[in-house]
Amino acid sequence: MRLPKQSSVRFLILCLVLWGTMAGAAEPVVQRRIACEMPGAPSELSDWTILFYCNADFQGSNVSDLFAQRMQSRDNVTVLMLEDPYVGEATLWLEGGDAEAPMLRALEAWGEVDMGGAETLARLLAFAQTWYPSKQTMAMLYSHGNGWRGVCYDDHPSTDVRVETTWLTPDEISAALRSVGGIDVLLLTSPCNTGTLEFGYELRQCTSLFVASEAGSSFYVWEKSLPLILDSLTTRPELPIETLGMQLPIWVQGAYDRAFWTDQLPEDKHSLIPTAVLSSVLGAAFGDDLAESLDVFSQALIAALPEYGEQTNQARRASQDFAYRAYVDACEFADQVSTIMGMKDVSDRFREALSHAIIQSVTDNDSHPSAHGLSLYFPINPSGALSEREYDEQYGFGYYREDYIQASLDLVDETRWDEFLVEFYKTVLD
Repeated sequence: MRLPKQSSVRFLILCLVLWGTMAGAAEPVVQRRIACEMPGAPSELSDWTILFYCNADFQGSNVSDLFAQRMQSRDNVTVLMLEDPYVGEATLWLEGGDAEAPMLRALEAWGEVDMGGAETLARLLAFAQTWYPSKQTMAMLYSHGNGWRGVCYDDHPSTDVRVETTWLTPDEISAALRSVGGIDVLLLTSPCNTGTLEFGYELRQCTSLFVASEAGSSFYVWEKSLPLILDSLTTRPELPIETLGMQLPIWVQGAYDRAFWTDQLPEDKHSLIPTAVLSSVLGAAFGDDLAESLDVFSQALIAALPEYGEQTNQARRASQDFAYRAYVDACEFADQVSTIMGMKDVSDRFREALSHAIIQSVTDNDSHPSAHGLSLYFPINPSGALSEREYDEQYGFGYYREDYIQASLDLVDETRWDEFLVEFYKTVLD
């Protein structure tokens, strides 16, 4: 996502402050980190492999110790972590021990890697598949997120912040997952604003289950649910993916102690508290019907703009949105525009297709009462202090609209949602 220039900076600063604030509050972990040799041969087939892609190569919080306390390998579950700290080089660890005495065994030193590059994720997936084969694989990605633009930007201290060039984009994640034949579960355990149609549709053929957040997120929302996930995979390894998807957001919401952060932070910083706004999405449900229904929905919106442009604008503004109003909840927007002449049937069809994909959704009712699980890129003037024309001149709707259109996103290529955005801004601005 390319936010307006000032908003983009505010968004990243907010995330950095959030991580820095919470890093100091996490409970300390005493653990052992030891070296060990690579196995002489691949291990026996296990039920599950859990991969933690710990991109701490930014000025934020390295959660590797806390993750090691929450998840350890079991007889039928292998836990691997690729850790790239802000100072130091990347190491691939095998998680062991137990919650009281976690142990990290170094398997390989990877040197300086680009965690925002597809080749690094693909390398981790291939390593796990070769040396620790399993019936099913779950991958967790940790770092910042920036909507459809991607996750896990790599901010090595020897360089400038390369936010614009090293995001691990949805199409790059898709390519990495497809390089090993796909995986079963992808959990975005901290990246913000990744619960989008753009992200989910890109990953539809390479992961069976995709769990993400429409809103800002944090590892500290997820971390106390990790033992529940581990115990479930250990004791019920054959749990159907759809059943697992139904449970995951509920576990996270139930384990997250929002009240702790309310007490921990002063009132003027309560806006920094992350929220348990999560959804589970079935990759297989992101098929032709969802894309076709969005395409027809977009076409109907375009046709309605000449007469109902202002009503469309008001519907957008009345809808639940996220990330400085850059994303709109897809279900909520469909409901809001359904009263416009000619939109009822296409809105209902689009919403039904969404309901087939979203198998579970939880929300913080205080801050996101109308979050249904998936959002769409649809940026509008966040403050209302400027006219739409002034806002366009200052921040450039055209600039990031063009950026979105040129992104390597299947949803953009296969639907007319981007064409609707172009026509909408022309109508509203002119």
